[in-house]
Amino acid sequence: MKLKRILLSSVVSIVLSVLLASSASALSLKTSPYKITAAPGETVDLEYVVAPDEGQLGKEMQYTLEVGGFSVLETGALQLLEGSSLETEPASSVSSWITDYDEKLVTSEETGIMKATLSVPTNTAPGTYYLALIFRGVETASLGPDGTGASVQTRIASRVTINIPGEVNEDMNIVTFSVDEAKKKLGAISFNATFENKSSFEFKPQGEITIFDAKGTQVESIVLETKTLPDGSKILVEEQDVLAFNKNRAAVEPLSTKTIKTDWENRSIASGSYTAKLEGSFGANGKFSAQTDIEISEGIDIVSFAAKNYWNKSLPVDLVAIIGNRGNASISPTYKLTVRDLWGNIVYSNESEAVVIGAGEDFEIKNGLTWSEGFAMGTYSAMLEVKDANTGVTATMTAQFLVMTWWQILIVIVVVLLVVFAFYKGISSYVKMKQKIQKLEAKK
Repeated sequence: MKLKRILLSSVVSIVLSVLLASSASALSLKTSPYKITAAPGETVDLEYVVAPDEGQLGKEMQYTLEVGGFSVLETGALQLLEGSSLETEPASSVSSWITDYDEKLVTSEETGIMKATLSVPTNTAPGTYYLALIFRGVETASLGPDGTGASVQTRIASRVTINIPGEVNEDMNIVTFSVDEAKKKLGAISFNATFENKSSFEFKPQGEITIFDAKGTQVESIVLETKTLPDGSKILVEEQDVLAFNKNRAAVEPLSTKTIKTDWENRSIASGSYTAKLEGSFGANGKFSAQTDIEISEGIDIVSFAAKNYWNKSLPVDLVAIIGNRGNASISPTYKLTVRDLWGNIVYSNESEAVVIGAGEDFEIKNGLTWSEGFAMGTYSAMLEVKDANTGVTATMTAQFLVMTWWQILIVIVVVLLVVFAFYKGISSYVKMKQKIQKLEAKK
């Protein structure tokens, strides 16, 4: 005797959607992907609510339904199988379990119902299985007399997951646990945990990642948390923060290998050696653990710093600088420009907001290195200080420049001419005086 159930959901949530849109076709699916627990020999009726997009409301639509499957790629992603590709359908993909379905629906209503029947073979082994129902939608006005003519139609594939209960072989292990080096160069610490599932069931591994420094001290941030004691009193305690692993509950499909990523957000640790430890569980009794080392090196180097022109005949004075990140993780330093006159007095100071520099990259400072205030001519010294607040690493460099505007140059020329003229007059008077003295002595 077959058991029959009606499963209907109105949550708008599609696990896998492949949309090929055109102005003449639009489809939305208002039924969530089915996750079914069924016994061998059981029959399950599926109902899907289809609807046109807003642009097609009130227009007559043609919806069609096809059956497809899934294969699991080496990356752990699911690949949709349809048409001739179903000939290579893996054992976990069971498109043949759909024994009856509505192939076509034509309606101008706001929504329509399309049904399919899933029949589990009586000899099915316990495990997790998948299939896909592929919906297409198009305005009938764009179709020819024979019902064809629209070359591009909206297509949505909805996954159906079927769990067949039974004795679970929890044969899954963690293959690798490592840091994503490409992301680390961009300043993000992301962990990759790769699992190999040899079981016929899918599992959702859960756990936590804990970070320790070279001394074995946990370095994740300490938070203060209020806890209630059994007697009702409350105390403030310190709790070590840990990284939640697989908080989105990604599943590792049967007979597949899948990598699950975990981002370490808001990290603020100094350069050094660290160890990340992953511990978790899956299924009823499955356990896993792994650890990996993290090397964080950070360094700032001012490659160059100078005024665009040593002799500046007018304000503003523009300075240029290139700073480099010599570490293997991104940094977010701030930089400060200080200008001093010949006597060491600060005449200008400006501090910038943080900039992001990737690992091993150079960054040209284009803002905040302009001095546009002041008028006194003279020689000035500019100092650039770069500092990464997270690590405390700093670097400094100085540059010299001269400020003398055109009117200041004119004053200098006038002063020089006056000095030369005064000097000439002084020499001339001295010579005349000496000549008079010589004449007076000669008369004696």
